[in-house]
Amino acid sequence: MNTFVAPLGKISSPLRPSCWVPTLLAAAALSLSSASAAIINDFSGGNGTSSSNQYAGAAGDGWAGPWSATTVGSGITLSPTVVNTTPFPGQSAGTNYLSVPITRANASTRQAAISRTYQNAGAVQLTSDHQIELVFRINSVSNLSAANTSFTIADTLANLSENIAPTTASMAWGLFALGDVGYTPKELMFRGINLETQTQVFQKTNILLQDNTVYKLTIAIHAADKTYTGTLEDLTNDKTYTGTFGFAASQTAVSGRLAIIYRDNQSSGMNYDLQSVTVIPEAPTAAYLLPGALALLGTARWRRGRRLS
Repeated sequence: MNTFVAPLGKISSPLRPSCWVPTLLAAAALSLSSASAAIINDFSGGNGTSSSNQYAGAAGDGWAGPWSATTVGSGITLSPTVVNTTPFPGQSAGTNYLSVPITRANASTRQAAISRTYQNAGAVQLTSDHQIELVFRINSVSNLSAANTSFTIADTLANLSENIAPTTASMAWGLFALGDVGYTPKELMFRGINLETQTQVFQKTNILLQDNTVYKLTIAIHAADKTYTGTLEDLTNDKTYTGTFGFAASQTAVSGRLAIIYRDNQSSGMNYDLQSVTVIPEAPTAAYLLPGALALLGTARWRRGRRLS
């Protein structure tokens, strides 16, 4: 989302800090209100099932239930656990995150998935505009270059006890890296309906799923339009892609069930970490006003200081 800051060169009258205090306070209040209404899982509670902010966690605070971990087929191991050994960049030492190692023992198509469902809670309503944010890190992903291999983050009601094809009809939105013929190995793509052609697409982002890389995925749901804006940031290599799409296939609303799915048909596996999942009600007024109000207030103070000096 672009942040609008008023062009200072177009302001002709002297700025007085007192003029901007109400705007600043209003924007700050809106921002704090949005933050307090958020549904959050940052794993600060560690491992356990007594509170919502754990793994596997418990129902509450906007979460319909705990995390689920599901594997398909023999010879695949999924072992999510909260650790604090290598915090994400910008986090202090000892900060918790979810480590998700997946190991393989044979070359048949196998699948491993974790999922959790958010529900209507306060200002967050599935049938209203809201935003989902996930911050994750890929530690190792050795194979995504053959048929039936994929990495997926999606809103889906698909049966995760079965192998899930990326083209399944039960995904409202999705981010994928596919190994099938015709796709660039490990390139992340958004799936949805092209709003001009009204056809389903896997839109390339020119961002690769690669080892030792941190990503931020933001999905802004436009409920009335049955569309979403997906923003993918490669925070390690400073790359960003943003695009808007219609909900995939026949979906007319999000389900609230968030899933991270790894599918493989070779003896490889992958390892990734999840820093946090956050769902917030849309608060565009705060998002736009606060940066601009801060900038204008700072400029006003600087000009006032110059007049006094």
